[in-house]
Amino acid sequence: MNKQEQQGWLDEHIPYRLQAIVSLRWVCELLVSENYPTSVKLYFDNQEVLSNNSFRFLTNPMLEIGTIYCRVLLEFLGLSLNKGNRQLIERSSSHSDDIRIEDFGLKPLTRKEVFKAPMGRPEEIEEACIYTISAANKAVVHLTRGFYDKTGIGRLHRCSFVVPWLICEYLYKPLNLPDPEYKLGEPVFAPGLSPLK
Repeated sequence: MNKQEQQGWLDEHIPYRLQAIVSLRWVCELLVSENYPTSVKLYFDNQEVLSNNSFRFLTNPMLEIGTIYCRVLLEFLGLSLNKGNRQLIERSSSHSDDIRIEDFGLKPLTRKEVFKAPMGRPEEIEEACIYTISAANKAVVHLTRGFYDKTGIGRLHRCSFVVPWLICEYLYKPLNLPDPEYKLGEPVFAPGLSPLK
């Protein structure tokens, strides 16, 4: 990958995915708050383009794409699940056309490095990453039986903090770059979850 391609990933593609992950965080906080809107109106340039009495048309896609991008960026960093989907492991292989952290001259992450994230104990971080990757695989990319877990929202929420931290700490910082701009502002709803508990 040449320098121009690298810059495109660092300036545009990775921050875009991080924005989707922040959207996942926002949805988790909305769902836990139970401060559900009774109507949703979407405006572009002060012109209403969509109105609905359910918020799910907006929040469901945000939750799903944020979950997928957590998985994508964890794999980019060098992490996946073992065969039984019960442990976070260091990537052993990838497809030849996958963009990987190695394409930026950096080493893939180890489990120890992942567990340095300041969003909980190592087992909580691992549980959040395992659940999120599994949710992307079993509840979003494929329709499968028996996966759905209503208590998983807290794990998705924690992962929505872990992944951006890992990207900033192990990709941008080693390249001597500032954290990318990806945040969407302050949450509208009071968060009912804390990744630091």
